[in-house]
Amino acid sequence: MGGDQADVESYWAQNLQRKIAISFGDKIKIKLAGQRRGNSFLNSVVPEDEAFARLHCDAEEHLHNDKLRWAALHLRSQIMKLPKSRTPNPATVQNLKESTPDIPTQLDLFFRSLLGGLTPKFRGAQKDGFDRKVTTMASDAIFNITGGTVKPWKHTALGLEMASLTGYKLTLQILNSTEEMNIDEKKIQLKSLDLYWFGRLQDGNTPLHSGFISMYVKDPLPIQIICYVDPISRSPTNNDVVRETMVRTMSIAKETGQSYGIVTYDLAVAIKAYSIQEIERPLFDKLLVQSYPRTSGKRS
Repeated sequence: MGGDQADVESYWAQNLQRKIAISFGDKIKIKLAGQRRGNSFLNSVVPEDEAFARLHCDAEEHLHNDKLRWAALHLRSQIMKLPKSRTPNPATVQNLKESTPDIPTQLDLFFRSLLGGLTPKFRGAQKDGFDRKVTTMASDAIFNITGGTVKPWKHTALGLEMASLTGYKLTLQILNSTEEMNIDEKKIQLKSLDLYWFGRLQDGNTPLHSGFISMYVKDPLPIQIICYVDPISRSPTNNDVVRETMVRTMSIAKETGQSYGIVTYDLAVAIKAYSIQEIERPLFDKLLVQSYPRTSGKRS
C-alpha cells in the first residue's frame, strides 16, 4: 500500500515471507512445499502431515474427517474413564455380573445409529437381535480400546464358559489376546485305507476302531456297574451315622444279589459297629464288619 506499479514489480516473495514471519512469530512455521511450488505457511500447532493433507485435499472431505476424528476421540475418552475390572470376593456369577461396567450411553448411541440409522425400526425378534448386536459391538470396542483391562459382561461370561468346558488356562489367554493368530495348516494326503473290518460288522458288536482284526472273543462276565451313595454330612463317629452306613451296606448287598455285605471302618468306629450288630441281632447277622488299625504317625 502506498506504492506504485514499479514498487510492486520490485517486491520479492522473500520480502513478503519475512514480513509474515515477523508478524506471526511462533504461531506459524514455514516448510518447503516443493521445488516448483515454493514454501508453505503452516500452523505451528498442527502436525506437518495433517497440514499438508488439509492443503491438498478437498475442504469438505477434511471437514468430515475432522468430525469423525472428534467423535472417535470423544468416545475413546468416555471408554478410558471406565474403572478397571477386578474380581469380586466372593467370585459368584451374580457378583461378577454386577461388577461389570455399564456401556457408556454415547457409545451405545453411536452403534445404534451406525447399525440402524437415526430411527431404527425393529420389532419383536428383530429388535432383540438388534440390541444384541449393539451390545456385542460396544463390548468389543471397550475390551479392545482398554487392552482387556476393562471386561464387559460378554467377555467375562465367555471366559467362564470356556474355563468350565476346558479348565485350561491357555484358553483364557487366547480369549484375552487381541492379536491375530496364524495357525499353520497341515494337510496330510491319505494314501491307503483299510476297510477289511467292515466285513466283520455282521458278527455282532464290533468296535468302531478294531484295527487289524486278529481275534474275536466273547466275554461271558457281566458288565461291572459302579454306583455312588449319597454322602452323609455328619461326623462318621456318631452312632446313628455308623448304623446308617450298616443299613446302606445291607441294602446294596440285597440289590446286587450278594449273600453278605462287607463294610470297613477304623478300629474306633468298628467297635461301635460291633456293638450295634450285637444289640440289633439278627438284623445285621449277614454283615461282615472289617477294621483296620488307626495309625498315629509316631515313630519309636
